[in-house]
Amino acid sequence: MNLKTITLTTVTIVLVAVYAFYFTDWFRPKNIQIITQIRPMLRPGATAGTYPVAFGLNAKYELTSIQVFPAKALSTNELTPPVWALEGTPKSIAIKAFSYAGEVPGMKPVLAGVAAVPLQAGEEYLLIIEADGKTGQTNFIAGGKSAPTPQAPAGPGALAPLAPLSPAK
Repeated sequence: MNLKTITLTTVTIVLVAVYAFYFTDWFRPKNIQIITQIRPMLRPGATAGTYPVAFGLNAKYELTSIQVFPAKALSTNELTPPVWALEGTPKSIAIKAFSYAGEVPGMKPVLAGVAAVPLQAGEEYLLIIEADGKTGQTNFIAGGKSAPTPQAPAGPGALAPLAPLSPAK
């Protein structure tokens, strides 16, 4: 082979390597994409509380860890305990969606017998999940309906009458 062939081959290999590294995801760490869905409904008979929160994943994963932290507390103290923490069991099941404080197949609470802390409406939380060396995280704000606020009585004296407009000259 002559010098021209060796140079062109080398340049081609370098360009393919640069393309593969910068324009494909072959060498990037795999992240789990999470979609948060707030379900604007309350359970029957409830007058106040937070709406149920569901999480959807971009594929089925055998989760090894689920943790939810209050974002405000986590920003000031990295040792904040999670409000909900689950760990995978040896017989994990691949799932694509789950609900906050719900039953997640193949997972158990980190501390046996400790239930999830109810979410507070309007508060921001951080969800962190892990599965087979991949991680994903998202922030979400718990939505909810607070207790009804008293309204001003509506009646004849509640509304001020409009003043008549003066004719334009």
